[in-house]
Amino acid sequence: LPISYQKAIELDPENSEIYNSLGISYRSLRKYSGAIDAFEKSISILPNQERVLDQMGNLYFLINNEEKAMAAYKKRVELLKQIIAHNPNDVYTLKEIAFSLVSMKKYEEAVEIQEKLIELKPQDSLLYSRLGYVYEKLKKPDKAIEVLIRAVELNPQNTTAHFSLANIYKEKGEIEKALLEYQKLVAIDPNDIRSRFNIAVIYKEKGENEKAIQEYQKLVTVKPIDLSDRHDIAQAYKIIEEIEKALQEYQKIIAINPNDIGARNNLAGIYKETGETEKALQEYLKIITINPNHLDARYAIAGIYEEKEEIEKAIQEYLEVTRINRTYENTYSLALNQSIKALENK
Repeated sequence: LPISYQKAIELDPENSEIYNSLGISYRSLRKYSGAIDAFEKSISILPNQERVLDQMGNLYFLINNEEKAMAAYKKRVELLKQIIAHNPNDVYTLKEIAFSLVSMKKYEEAVEIQEKLIELKPQDSLLYSRLGYVYEKLKKPDKAIEVLIRAVELNPQNTTAHFSLANIYKEKGEIEKALLEYQKLVAIDPNDIRSRFNIAVIYKEKGENEKAIQEYQKLVTVKPIDLSDRHDIAQAYKIIEEIEKALQEYQKIIAINPNDIGARNNLAGIYKETGETEKALQEYLKIITINPNHLDARYAIAGIYEEKEEIEKAIQEYLEVTRINRTYENTYSLALNQSIKALENK
């Protein structure tokens, strides 16, 4: 516990705001357990803090404790509904209820709240975006498209709506419409890495490789904002065959988040392709340390051990794959049998 907070708590141990401030500090440092403990203490002092319950729900999700996350969101919704009982048209509170309902995956209820909000504020473009998102979650793409089109009619600069429209069109196979939406996003923000990446992917799928390469080359000049951007840039470097730069990007991602399995897997793949088998093996081994049930990593490890003629280790990895998921037993049985024969021949 930081000394400043320790002293503050000693002076005023029943001050919930001290614990809230401590929780926010811990969260900014990614010390999620400490943040949760602080917020829990705050709630024990003052139970009806709906904003703190929201923070707790988000944190529990981050540590994969869905049961406690749902309990926190549920309590929050109950508190917010008490406010609505006295003021049914409180727009802020209705929005917050909708957010929590979406977090709880109660999409039908969220639709009802979003529709009421639109009745209250029919010119609010963002409300249509949020309703479109909920319809996406409900697997109602046509309804989502309808409200998202209304969102961009009200505000052509609504990037959330454009991006959702692009993704839905892409999923429906309406590639030209998807491409147009991504292009609108890039026109709004030339540094939109996600949209540039998707434009490049579409061009590649259409066989327009020259246009795809141009987009990838533009993409790698953009400064990344978050890890998702870095993933896209790393992939772009790999596609345009600037392998060393791709490696550097994946290494930067891992430096920020050592548990990023996607980055480690892609880094291992590049090492394997470039003949640096030992480095690839070390990355795959780190992956199964993070997630022991990662099938692709275990299969890759088995293959590398075979190449190194460490047959006993290869067999152990193939057995792990079939133990993790019996549906893979037939898929990997040939490789397993070959490894066993190789061991017998030794």
